[in-house]
Amino acid sequence: TGGVKNRVFELLDQSHVLSGFLPRFIFVTAEPNLKGLKPMGPPTVQNMVKRAEFIQKLVTLYNHYEDQKSTVSVNGQAVGSQRTVHNAELTNEAWDRFNRYAEELMQDSMKSIYRDSLVPTYDRLCKSGLKVATLIAATRMEDKIVVTDDDIVRAFFYVERWRKYVFEVVTNLGKNAFEKTLDKVSGYVAREPGISRSKLMRICQLSTRSGAEAFDTMLQRGVMRR
Repeated sequence: TGGVKNRVFELLDQSHVLSGFLPRFIFVTAEPNLKGLKPMGPPTVQNMVKRAEFIQKLVTLYNHYEDQKSTVSVNGQAVGSQRTVHNAELTNEAWDRFNRYAEELMQDSMKSIYRDSLVPTYDRLCKSGLKVATLIAATRMEDKIVVTDDDIVRAFFYVERWRKYVFEVVTNLGKNAFEKTLDKVSGYVAREPGISRSKLMRICQLSTRSGAEAFDTMLQRGVMRR
């Protein structure tokens, strides 16, 4: 929810990015959306069948890799077994595609005023995309895990969506309470053009003084117009 998201922004700061802590996470932020709520009801036959098929696919995938064991030997004598370690390989086309995506993200981050934070964060996000591509390739359950150009494309489909959440987190680092209030007000104005001043004050819980400061500042910045 919005409240939890703002609390996360308060706990994080620039040092978390520079230390490498923040880039290691994939963020998915959200705003309450009543239109997305679906009515509750009993499961349909179609839903039950689809769920059973999905669970079976996961079980098959798990068993494929869990059942693969390699023997552990000491002085030529078998003493036990362990899971087989699988090494993934990328095709030349996959490497080329990945490097092009990574270069575009890096160029985009270098153009931003937040580049000190975005460069390491986007770099780590590219590595997460590479991991996703490897997992996608592994779902084919072949003898050898080979990451193809198509796997990279599918993985960066998700990276592009995570990217906007990462940008939201990074750009909110270090903002004071007043700036966050302005962001909140502008968000409601963008979703409901023509919203009244009184409704904004009620929704955002603004006092007469804080509301006047926020509206005057946003009018002067050209963020909204009366």
